[in-house]
Order: sequence, then C-alpha cells, then structure tokens
Amino acid sequence: MGEQKLAETLKQYYDQWSMKHPSDRDFLHIAQKVSGMDLKWFHNYWINTTKTIDYGIKDVKYDAKSTTITLVNNGLVPMPIDFGVMTTDKKIITYQIPMNMTHTWKEKDIYGDFKTMPYWPWTQKEYTLTIPYTKSQLTALGIDFSQRIADVNMENNFVEVK
Repeated sequence: MGEQKLAETLKQYYDQWSMKHPSDRDFLHIAQKVSGMDLKWFHNYWINTTKTIDYGIKDVKYDAKSTTITLVNNGLVPMPIDFGVMTTDKKIITYQIPMNMTHTWKEKDIYGDFKTMPYWPWTQKEYTLTIPYTKSQLTALGIDFSQRIADVNMENNFVEVK
C-alpha cells in the first residue's frame, strides 16, 4: 500500500467514522478504495487466523554475470516481499516481489526506490529471482531490510556474502 496511501486511508477513515461505531469491514472498505488493492486476503489472515509469517533465503547461486536467489515461504501467511541487496560500494538496491492476490502493486515506498519483480503466486512455496550482480559486487542479501514484516524467524532472512 505504501506510507502515503496508508496515511490517506487513516484520514478518510477518521473523517468518515469519527464518533460512530465502525467495524473492521468499514476500515477494510476504505483501505481498498484508497489503495486500489484487494486487501481481503490481508484481513482474513491477520484478523481471522493465528497463522504466522516466515520467509527465508533457501539458496544462493553465483554466476559469472549474475546471482540467483531462491526464497521460501516456511509460514502460512503470504505477504509481498521487499528483497534487498547491499553492494560492495554500500549501495542498497530493493526488489519488490508483489503477490497476485493484491491485483495491483505498491507504487512508492518511504525507504526509497525499488524495482518490481514478477509476482509470487501465493500457492507456491518457493520463488526464484536473478539479479545482475556477481558475488564480488555484493556484501549482503536479505528479506525486508526495513524489518516491517512480522517474520517469526529472522535468522534465515539474511546472507552475508563473503
């Protein structure tokens, strides 16, 4: 959704429902209208279940001109992923991996620019992406450098490239 659309959602929700008796569905309706995203999946997983988020880096393969990373969803909650790369010159490149369940992807992020990758179908446990950086150009790879996702096992989210 992004920070700007979240702020607009909260403002519209307050303007429309201040001093009234809204339900969680009223908030969801406004959030979907403002963001243009289908957020029913998010509502279902966060409100109606106790399932958890647990993404991890399963495998990294370095080639002569690129690096291929395989991510795995060890949890039961699908989420869009921000995958970060830190280069040897301390530059951070972010790849957004959206989900097909949202039907539209975020356009902006408070943490800066990002490149949108093909979506991760929520029914698939693994996702592979190839980035145009070699092992000698990288210092770290990781899921959610900003630590905004409520991942229950952060230990498998980062790889230090040596």
